[in-house]
Amino acid sequence: ADLSDTRIQLDLPTAVPTTGVMRAGLQGLQVIHRLHMGTPPVEHDGVESNVFPVLLRPIIRQSVPGTYDIQLSPPQTDPNGNVFRVITITLDPEVGARQRVVLLLNEFGNSTDPTAYSFLADIRTAAANTVTFTIPDNAVTTEDYIVRVQVDGAQSMPERDPIETDPITNAPNPTFNQYIEPRLTFP
Repeated sequence: ADLSDTRIQLDLPTAVPTTGVMRAGLQGLQVIHRLHMGTPPVEHDGVESNVFPVLLRPIIRQSVPGTYDIQLSPPQTDPNGNVFRVITITLDPEVGARQRVVLLLNEFGNSTDPTAYSFLADIRTAAANTVTFTIPDNAVTTEDYIVRVQVDGAQSMPERDPIETDPITNAPNPTFNQYIEPRLTFP
């Protein structure tokens, strides 16, 4: 988006989801200046910068602001009689077939002894924005959970409640500065 002698600027939210070049997780960024030499000119290695680590966090997509693309299936049964549910989450940027993806669930609203769970994503055969997680029946208790996704060690960021006091009653907001979204309710 902006290139000068001392600065390279790229608008990641615009470029990454559409180019498919970068993936969530730890990336290496390096500037390489190629030189054209000879007659006819042939490209040669030139000056290279050191590699700079960039951590690109996955984002849980919102179909409309405040509505996250997270679906929980009704109970299903496999041929062996095992009951399970499937959680489907849409992420940006897309996730590569071999990237490690973990679903992290943290109980919402329980400040004394919150429950937390983690589940590996189902196997993928191609890069995609949609990731599924198969959850065995009764593996998660009936509660509301804050949802995060970790891709190659980079976690999505949940939203915090920015309201310090209730705008109507002016009473202190019990969730001020605590994670409030995205949320998923297990029935």
